[in-house]
Amino acid sequence: MSQKNIFIGFSINPELSFQSELNEDKSILSDYSFNLSGSAINIWKALQAFEQQGTVLGILPKVTIVDKDALIMRNILNTLIEEAKLDMLAIHCMNRPNFAITHLVLNRTAGEKGTIDEELALEQMQRFNISSGLRIATGIRPSEIRLAKNLLGDQKGFRAVNLKPEILKSKDLMNEILPSIDFLFMNQEEHKKCFMNFQELHAAGVEFVAVTLSENGVAWSMKEDTPTQAYVEGEKQSVKTFSTGCGDWFFGSFIGALLSIKAPVGKLEHDHFAKAVVIANKVAAKKATFKGGSLGPDAEMVKKIIESVQ
Repeated sequence: MSQKNIFIGFSINPELSFQSELNEDKSILSDYSFNLSGSAINIWKALQAFEQQGTVLGILPKVTIVDKDALIMRNILNTLIEEAKLDMLAIHCMNRPNFAITHLVLNRTAGEKGTIDEELALEQMQRFNISSGLRIATGIRPSEIRLAKNLLGDQKGFRAVNLKPEILKSKDLMNEILPSIDFLFMNQEEHKKCFMNFQELHAAGVEFVAVTLSENGVAWSMKEDTPTQAYVEGEKQSVKTFSTGCGDWFFGSFIGALLSIKAPVGKLEHDHFAKAVVIANKVAAKKATFKGGSLGPDAEMVKKIIESVQ
């Protein structure tokens, strides 16, 4: 299946990584480094491993916020974007002056993402030339539903989404966003919050549902004449593993695997989806051996995984 345009929204944050084995109190600045992070970035990195290119829509602080912290973080972010060769459309609508920074050793977030100016965000999105193509909306909060619907559009086909539990447990919010979803991805905790089962999601129009179960594999279902449900066992690793970002990498790898199949979107069949789930499960398991959400297997590793599933 060929795909020209891939748009991924919305998160983007610098991530602070601790590189030294020293005690935190004895560390120095050179012991730290910054990476790009956020679910959208993780999915973008997974797609890169499948040699697919995407454009990230990033939620950033308003340009009117010019305090010292904001200027420092903008400089860091611009450097990271340039180094990563990230194709990004910036939406300057965050009310917070700086970015959430994750310290990997302490596994905590220094600040929340912050509220957004929804009207300002929508106004800026209208200026983007987001042509038809594959649309991905990930980690969507209630305050981002209108942005997500704007990104996903009205045309059914290839709109892939991950939702926060606040939406999954709300009948009204789900009714609002479901018409914009073709593929829905959840982890097991998100699935527990969702008040709809697979059949109910299919009845609402969702074509494909996948629930990642950590090391226990993946449960997935397709909307067909007779809805089908399947389960793929987890991939065991012999080394230490890290769960951060694995769900995002499954999401991105599933899309990447489908894109590697030479069939039009409307001609994809059950076997295509089944194969993509197996590939994505293996890639996500390999990603678990990398520390940091955006770090994972490269294109050569992914190519070998794809060949092993042929």
